[in-house]
Amino acid sequence: MGKRLGHMIREFREKQGRTIEEAARGLLSAAELSRVENGTKEIEYLIMEALFETYGKSLDKLELNKIAARWSAKAVAQLSFSQ
Repeated sequence: MGKRLGHMIREFREKQGRTIEEAARGLLSAAELSRVENGTKEIEYLIMEALFETYGKSLDKLELNKIAARWSAKAVAQLSFSQ
């Protein structure tokens, strides 16, 4: 999953003023969520999706943004080398 996504998850939690224990409740242990936020543990897609939903975020939108960013980077690279 990586540190970048883990930091994003931490940011969502902190912006809502939630503790790790509150955010993890019913999904995973507080220790596991801490490791996810630090980028040292990966979690199943469905758990990650449920975690995002608790923050009022959509994992689908995140995936679409990543795809769009990759496409844009490829398009820019092609433009740069086609001249």
